[in-house]
Amino acid sequence: MPTPEDAPSAVISQKILASALDSAGIEGWTQSVFEKACLANDVTPSEVAYAFPDGIRSLVPAYFQGLRGEVRSGLEQIPLSEMRVRDKISTGVELWLNEMSKSYPASVKALDWATIRPTGPCSMPEIIWGVADTLWTGIGDTSFGFTY
Repeated sequence: MPTPEDAPSAVISQKILASALDSAGIEGWTQSVFEKACLANDVTPSEVAYAFPDGIRSLVPAYFQGLRGEVRSGLEQIPLSEMRVRDKISTGVELWLNEMSKSYPASVKALDWATIRPTGPCSMPEIIWGVADTLWTGIGDTSFGFTY
């Protein structure tokens, strides 16, 4: 059975994202970087529009979503049942920072991109809460409550 990761748009977005990382680390997450990455992968404008409906405004959120997916996968590989809650969360934070450091310049530029757009498609509070949700659900928390 196909999964969302197998969808043609997911494959295209992964290829474009991978191509954009090096340039984004130097130039930032710009329209120019987005266009170069699209050209490098020889994709049609309609495929790009399907994978990234808002263009560059879709690329940075996809980057963070990919990082959260890697953290989720990393947490699944760790024997969490043997750990205390604070150790589980500390391990998750470490995984997040390790994922961010794999393409450190691009990660810094992505955080900068999100910081200057407080109401954009990927604001810093949204990133922070997204990572927190990934960590807590990744360690097995299924509650839907919230605290301050």
